[in-house]
Amino acid sequence: MSEPAAPATLSLPRSTAVLGLSLFACAFFPLTPAGRTFVQVAIDAFGQGLVAGVVMVVGFGSPFLFGLAIAAGVWTRDDATAARLVRGPVTMMHSQLLLMAWMIWRHGDAVASLPLLLFAVVSALYVVQHSASERAAGRSASFRWYVRSGAVLIVTVAAWLWLQRTVGLEMGRAVIMAGMCALSLLLRARRQG
Repeated sequence: MSEPAAPATLSLPRSTAVLGLSLFACAFFPLTPAGRTFVQVAIDAFGQGLVAGVVMVVGFGSPFLFGLAIAAGVWTRDDATAARLVRGPVTMMHSQLLLMAWMIWRHGDAVASLPLLLFAVVSALYVVQHSASERAAGRSASFRWYVRSGAVLIVTVAAWLWLQRTVGLEMGRAVIMAGMCALSLLLRARRQG
């Protein structure tokens, strides 16, 4: 009788959980130009109805949920379980970015809206291609890969939002803080790789 296979060791150090929790904490800092936090915006959305609230939390809140999933994934100490935890928020971030980038480009009054849309399309296609090639090889994408993929998305969107300052759009400091957390996650994931 063969013994069950041991779970794969985590592909990122346990201290990565601190960065994940820091990213999640950004939901409690000023996000909107008016200084409202994501938590306040989500509470207002739930005031409009359960579906609106859930869509707000799962869609626009996916970067914060990604941070929470990173922390939970690190605590599992198992790479496959951790990868499953972060896969959902990463997929939602890609979906949300595709939708929003298309809408921003169609509206046409943001700086660099076409590059944002092209980035959204290429990054989403890369996630699909990488996932398909991993499955074809009989394995799934690693926790480290999902962390890197999600972090790239957050860093890019934070930088794009920072660029909007040239036309007078000032987002709250949560954007910069989330971008810095994601940049730290990206550097950690690249260093470990």
